[in-house]
Amino acid sequence: MVRSGLKEPRRPAGLPPNENYIGVPRVDHYWLCAHLISAIILYSLLLWGSFNHLASHSLVSVTFLLIF
Repeated sequence: MVRSGLKEPRRPAGLPPNENYIGVPRVDHYWLCAHLISAIILYSLLLWGSFNHLASHSLVSVTFLLIF
């Protein structure tokens, strides 16, 4: 996990002083939603481009027309 996703909460009371305490992973829901939407858009564009590429071949076009 990247360091930017770690927030520094208060140090727990029972934790020994010599033990390293980094933090708790927290993810902002806006960043998570933006990441998900950009992944869906990228996946859709790649899928659309590959279907257009496959549809340009004559054998695939004829097979598609015969099926549907």
